[in-house]
Amino acid sequence: MSARGVAIFNLALLVGLWLLSGVKASAQTVVRFVPDHDWTISIGGQSYGLHGYGSNTSIIWGRRHAWVRMNIFVLAAPPALLIVVIAVFIVRGFVTAGTSRTERSPPSDAPT
Repeated sequence: MSARGVAIFNLALLVGLWLLSGVKASAQTVVRFVPDHDWTISIGGQSYGLHGYGSNTSIIWGRRHAWVRMNIFVLAAPPALLIVVIAVFIVRGFVTAGTSRTERSPPSDAPT
């Protein structure tokens, strides 16, 4: 290749790179990914809940959201466990509410 051909090639390469540099995504470009897990509810046009993206989770609260570097299952486990414990105590209260304490205690041979 001649010197003139190399110069034209270099010029074309520089112009191409310059043109490509104008194709940038701004910092406000919104890229929407499809979540692996979508645990949200809609109330009054707002969404509340969790979106799971592999090992990252997005906590959605109305129009706000926050990213957490934690799996959705690890993030959802403590509140779910708390709800189960509260439900067990509520059910236990309803089951034992009809009987008095003396009726629930085992019979003994001790004098009263």
